[in-house]
Amino acid sequence: MLDNMNKYLGYKPLPGGDRDIDPEQRLPTEKALHRSSDRVKMVSMVGVVVAVLALVSLGLRFIIAESSHHPGFLTHCGTTPGEALSKNCKFDILSYSWMPPACHDAILCDDFCTVRGWEWFLDENLTQPVARSEVDKGTYEKVYTSREYEELQCVFSWRKLHRAVLKGTPIDGFSGDKGYSEYCGALLVERVEQPSEDSVHADNRKDQAFLTELKFPHCGVGNFKA
Repeated sequence: MLDNMNKYLGYKPLPGGDRDIDPEQRLPTEKALHRSSDRVKMVSMVGVVVAVLALVSLGLRFIIAESSHHPGFLTHCGTTPGEALSKNCKFDILSYSWMPPACHDAILCDDFCTVRGWEWFLDENLTQPVARSEVDKGTYEKVYTSREYEELQCVFSWRKLHRAVLKGTPIDGFSGDKGYSEYCGALLVERVEQPSEDSVHADNRKDQAFLTELKFPHCGVGNFKA
């Protein structure tokens, strides 16, 4: 019936068309196309990371240049939660740090918390949960959460730097650290690769624990080097 319809429509199969190709011969071509697509995705991701790192570098240079007009701007919250509170510092859930008010981005922290329903634990096996309200007090020296926290923390730290550049505000020594930005770039590039089952970035990363420890970074750029 198909041949009769082809004659009626005046259609003639082209020689060497897909219908004449052995499926076993077509398979290598499809695999090659798939590999090519993966390479394109990888190159695109690397390009994005390079662009972000360039933004980080330029942002730090801008902030450093601006801060040169304001010597002695560097501030610190101390080394304990009690000292931080006495200095009117704010606990920053995004970086799990005590921040001087000038370096605390409350809006960004709220955005970070709405992206995922973060759960917090006191142990590496994620069996001892702790309430978010308790974590927000900033008194735990360390807590565990899902591996996704590390990846999204990188993304939001880049956003924080970008917002600081646009608003002309200072940046903290954790989010603005060049070494941390380079680490984040390598982390996210690895994430787009095909991870092995035992990789920390495999598909089961949601069930893997990430340790975050309490920090007291400086606010400003006196401890930065572009």
